[in-house]
Amino acid sequence: MKKIIVLSLLLVSFAAVAQATQLSNNAVSTDNMSLFGGVNNTAAEAATNPIIKFSTKVNGLLNTNGAFSTYAILTKHQSGSKTFGTASDSTSIFWRQDAAGTLVNTYSVAPNVSNFSATNAWTAY
Repeated sequence: MKKIIVLSLLLVSFAAVAQATQLSNNAVSTDNMSLFGGVNNTAAEAATNPIIKFSTKVNGLLNTNGAFSTYAILTKHQSGSKTFGTASDSTSIFWRQDAAGTLVNTYSVAPNVSNFSATNAWTAY
């Protein structure tokens, strides 16, 4: 799980340039997937080094404003019972208790920190 947190923080550091060319908005990724970054989609597609690489059996979900200037990202291990998340306008990592199993795209997480609240069962580290 420490890898997930570190990788999420790395994504936050690339907020202005991150392009998730392989991950559709608000769709769960496959496990072991890599995300490449660039100033636009062409640069992201040409990138050779990923800015994020999910571990085996770790899925991610990215929700953006469409221009990738604001986003929220969630990660979850397929056998784990916690979902982790962060947003481009936050320095916190949030978590919530969930049933074991694959991450699902039923989260209505806005591409900012507003939905990571206690009323939505999220806790900040």
